[in-house]
Amino acid sequence: MAKPKRSINPFYVLVVLVGIVFVVTASAYGMMSFLEIRRFTPGTPQTEDSPLWVYLRAEGGTLLIWEVLILVAGTVGALTWDSWFGQDEEGPVTDTK
Repeated sequence: MAKPKRSINPFYVLVVLVGIVFVVTASAYGMMSFLEIRRFTPGTPQTEDSPLWVYLRAEGGTLLIWEVLILVAGTVGALTWDSWFGQDEEGPVTDTK
């Protein structure tokens, strides 16, 4: 008898998408911090700030905290979803050695 196809856990999609956004945001925030330190080095030409830098300077820390909270909630949701809906008719998967 063929096993029924399991549906995709929707929380995995959330975790992957928010994880990608988090990596991009954290990289931009780190680069902004590095450039901000370097900006005040004597002899460095002064440039105009981009709208992204202005936003990250004002709200970057809060944005990263919210993204981490969403990642935590998505991870807990994914684990809960798997424990409730991830079992086959035979029961939970166990390692038999």
